[in-house]
Amino acid sequence: MKPKTAAKKSSMRQPGRRLMIGGTMGFVLVTYGLFIFFPIVYGLWTSFYNWNPFRSQFEFVGLGNYTYVIQSPDFWLSLRNTVLFTIGALIITVVFSLLLAAMMQGVKKGMGFYRGAYFLPVISSTVATSMLWKFMFRYDDGLFNALLMQMGLSKVPWLQDANVALPVLMFVQAWKDIGYALVLILAGINNIDPSIYESAEIDGASKPRQFFSITLPLIRNTMTILIITKLIDYMQVYTPVKFITGGGPGTSTWTMSFYIFEQAFTYYNFGFASAVSFLLFAIIFVLSLIQMRFDKKEAD
Repeated sequence: MKPKTAAKKSSMRQPGRRLMIGGTMGFVLVTYGLFIFFPIVYGLWTSFYNWNPFRSQFEFVGLGNYTYVIQSPDFWLSLRNTVLFTIGALIITVVFSLLLAAMMQGVKKGMGFYRGAYFLPVISSTVATSMLWKFMFRYDDGLFNALLMQMGLSKVPWLQDANVALPVLMFVQAWKDIGYALVLILAGINNIDPSIYESAEIDGASKPRQFFSITLPLIRNTMTILIITKLIDYMQVYTPVKFITGGGPGTSTWTMSFYIFEQAFTYYNFGFASAVSFLLFAIIFVLSLIQMRFDKKEAD
């Protein structure tokens, strides 16, 4: 009789569990729809309107915003700066993280300390670190120009020269992300069977040869994830631009996210800013597909 009673109690609990799971799923779906899906749909809808809430202006213009965006020189300038920034920051991040991973691959003691030290910039406030870098790059009393003066060299207008300001932003962004890339790469390396390296050593392969012939091919999936995630992040870069250069000098460091912010919250062209946002989304989506397709062909 006891087993039957236990089975009966268990069957009575099933509707309650299903109700609880259904309630949880419903809450997740409502939250996702309210805070993610609805803003996306609403933003797409407003991109077809000339919307200025401070002038009570909400006029349907169809594809007029998209046409004006494509014809705007500022849009192409911001796209050019964004692409250059993304390429430069990606190269610096990937190259330095791979070099650090190669040097740390054989380290046994203190690995946790090194990981924590390199990962510290990742968890630091982007606003705070941007203000710190801005202070160090100042022309008159910045740290870097003070060091150059001590070495008998002339000062460099880091943030005042249109040819230098964007590379400075690339360096700052890469400095913040190298720790994330390093941890990801080391995790991929740790999944490689050590016997592969032992066989390579027996065959006389040097450490650099092992890294390029064994490590890099076997962490291809890790590198794909890293490149795609950073590609998405860098194409949307805003905070360092805002707090280090303010888009200057002139418009030399305008990125697409900064351009969107200026259009929306400086000129209150919210419909136009929405159109630029969806064009940015389309560009990131296409670049991600190209990267994944290229990586799949390389793997095949």
